[in-house]
Amino acid sequence: CFGSATALVAAIDIKGSELGVANLGDSGMRLLRFQPGSRAGNRVSVVQKTREQQHLFNCPYQLTRLPQAEDYDRLIAEGKERLVQTMQHVRQSQQDTPDDAELYSFPLKEGDLVILGTDGLFDNLHDEELCELLSSVVT
Repeated sequence: CFGSATALVAAIDIKGSELGVANLGDSGMRLLRFQPGSRAGNRVSVVQKTREQQHLFNCPYQLTRLPQAEDYDRLIAEGKERLVQTMQHVRQSQQDTPDDAELYSFPLKEGDLVILGTDGLFDNLHDEELCELLSSVVT
């Protein structure tokens, strides 16, 4: 199996007081908290967030598994000669590893909202829009 993907892993400690996050690539996490006291009632705001990792625009860090020379005979037998030809002519570059992930630890409060999403969410719904949406539907 070959391919690549960004990775985002989050876990809450057993007491529910701390959120640990490992992020590699352009997926992300937003920690939202209700801010009582506004005239319109409770308002949600982003209190913590992860940072996206990109080598350059639209080239996020990714975990990758590419075919190696020892895979070529099997791939050719499977009718994937074109893949083998491409791999033989591609310059090998340094690949991202799990060690490249950024690690975070955030304190949690009761009622916090944790939003995990890909770039498909955060490229199209900005933090202010996310807060506005959740403020109107979550009580």
